[in-house]
Amino acid sequence: MGADASIVRANVELSNGLTTTARNAGTYTERILSLSFDNGTVGNNYDIDFSTTETYIINRRDITISVLDISSNKYVYDGTVQHPLDYVGNYSITSGSLASGEYLKIGINYSGDCLNAKTFNYSYISSLNELSGSNNVLSNYDISTGTTEGSFTIGKRSYVLSYSTIVAANADITSSSIVQMTGTPLVNGDIISDITVTINGKIFTLAQMNSLPAGTYTITNVSITIKNSSGNTVTSNYKNASQVYPSVRFE
Repeated sequence: MGADASIVRANVELSNGLTTTARNAGTYTERILSLSFDNGTVGNNYDIDFSTTETYIINRRDITISVLDISSNKYVYDGTVQHPLDYVGNYSITSGSLASGEYLKIGINYSGDCLNAKTFNYSYISSLNELSGSNNVLSNYDISTGTTEGSFTIGKRSYVLSYSTIVAANADITSSSIVQMTGTPLVNGDIISDITVTINGKIFTLAQMNSLPAGTYTITNVSITIKNSSGNTVTSNYKNASQVYPSVRFE
């Protein structure tokens, strides 16, 4: 070639037709298509064999993932479905790492509607894996799973009751005649639909309280029924945070 000429560029073809560096996992065969020299047309003086190929492998990236443990998180009934793990980043990588600019989205299956106050189980759905940067590159990874399931609890919503201490006897007594909720603890169209009051050891409905004679009565318990906008009873999603009951005077 001589000292007065050197190669400044080599055009390379990969086995998949690419002419740039491969980035995805797989086995590639490459060969040189052409060479450029820094000394004009000096390359015309050479008979170059471009048939030689080289094979190289880009191995899959190993990672181990676990679904996040949200058992200690605090969730409270709010009248809506709560799927706290339906977001990108709902996992932890316990071994290995993702390539720069890529993220993992995993699917989560829940054991119920995740609406009412109770404990729900959740589990990782392997068939819904999707690893994405600008393209789906899941095939570039060997994914192992660590923790694949867990549970979380939607807690009951607290309410505080306040009481009327004087009520008109023989009147049209409504639930608000006896009990009111402090603030606005009810959510999403939920309403108090019924109330029973234990007075002097006996349970009274609103209709029965309408017939009480004048006098002072000691309330020892209040039970309310809460329904949602569809007419379904949702009382179990609430808890009474006030357990001190006053005396009520009907006059």
